Amino acid sequence: MELRNAMNELLPFLSASTRPDLRAVAVETLLGLTTTTDGQALIKTRDDVIKKLVHLCSDSEPIILKGVVRSIINLSADNEETVSKLVSVDDGSLLSILEIGRASCRERV
Repeated sequence: MELRNAMNELLPFLSASTRPDLRAVAVETLLGLTTTTDGQALIKTRDDVIKKLVHLCSDSEPIILKGVVRSIINLSADNEETVSKLVSVDDGSLLSILEIGRASCRERV
C-alpha cells in the first residue's frame, strides 16, 4: 500500500508542464522503482503511469529523457505484454526514440 501511495504522489510530477528539476527527480524515482520486482509489478498495472512515461519520450531535457528510456528498457526487458502496452499508448515519441537509436547504431557499424 505504501508503494501505491508513493506512486500516486509521484504521478503529477511526470508531466511536461512540471518544472524540469522536479520532473527529473520524479523520473529518477520512477527509474529506481523499475529496478525492483514490486516497483515493476505496480507500474505495469498503472496505465496512467505508462502513458505519462511514453509521453515523456519527447522531453527536451537530456537527463529526463535518459531516465525515461532506461525506465522503459527495465519495464519491457522481460515482458511482452508491457511492450504492447507501451506501444499502444505511443503518440509517436517512443517510436521516434527507437528510430534515432537504430540510426545511431547503423552509423557506428
